Amino acid sequence: MGCCASNPYATLKGTIKNDDKWESFTRKFQINDKEQKKFWNVWSKMDKKKKGEITFPMFVKAWKIPPNDREIVGRFFSTLDGDKANGDEDLLYFQEFTCMVFDFCTLRMDGFVEWTFKIFDPDGSGRMEKTEFLEMCRLCMGPKAAEQGTDEYHRAIQLFKDLDRSHDRHITLHEFRAAEREAAIMFAPMLELQEKLIKNMFGDKWWHKAQKYRYEVAAGRTPLEVYNQGGSFERGTKAEKKKKAKMGKGKVAPAADAREDD
Repeated sequence: MGCCASNPYATLKGTIKNDDKWESFTRKFQINDKEQKKFWNVWSKMDKKKKGEITFPMFVKAWKIPPNDREIVGRFFSTLDGDKANGDEDLLYFQEFTCMVFDFCTLRMDGFVEWTFKIFDPDGSGRMEKTEFLEMCRLCMGPKAAEQGTDEYHRAIQLFKDLDRSHDRHITLHEFRAAEREAAIMFAPMLELQEKLIKNMFGDKWWHKAQKYRYEVAAGRTPLEVYNQGGSFERGTKAEKKKKAKMGKGKVAPAADAREDD
């Protein structure tokens, strides 16, 4: 009992203590105390050592993501992780996890189309070249889609030509939106995971209501952006690592308020 008392990450109350961003986020999206506890219970099954952060492999293991889908799902989630640019790739806090699950489970089909396009347009040019498109096909349709001479490769090339309505050898987001109808298989891994998360967390009715709040409240922002803009709170292992790294002290020790990993 004493161990848990000294480790803020052992309880929901300790994890969100003094977090004005969390208070603002849950109020805006009307997530009550009982529902916050449900998110916490799901989180606790992944953060078994109560370190206050998880890795993507922990998420994969907990939700039994099929091996063939792990790379595309990983890329999708990495685009939702606001700390990736700060060198904290593959690490998530409870608050970030909740925001990302909320984001993922409230996405409509047009949202999946746009996010998929962004994943394979890393330079943000607004255009997907043939090589980027084939890489997407490889992850979504299987490795043979990128192997010349296979039926899958010819199918991928034909699909690229069908989507390239302007015949300028690249696909714009506007053109890619047609993939929702012509290549629904592209979005199957994410849609299957969304269905699994929805079924195991609250159910269709709750997420339908949450989706309504998402598009009314967020005003074009992601839930994580809504959270980050809701206050000034920053605490925990990731914050400590960034602080130590800036000070140039080499190896980073665990956060002062976190229990050391046995």
